[in-house]
Amino acid sequence: MSLLDDLRKSVIDGDLNAAQDQVNQALAQRILPEEILKDGLISAMSKFGRMFENGDFYVPEMLISARR
Repeated sequence: MSLLDDLRKSVIDGDLNAAQDQVNQALAQRILPEEILKDGLISAMSKFGRMFENGDFYVPEMLISARR
């Protein structure tokens, strides 16, 4: 599993500390910030969106995930 996959999973799991560490690791490895956003953070939020559309996730969970 790649670092960005780990980051995506940390965001989905709501593990803020791990996500912060993984972002810092990605930056240290000279992964472009745009790639970190697109392939790590935004892709995790997209999964939350799909869960909301399917009725597996509700507004309170969406707000919590956006705040993290």
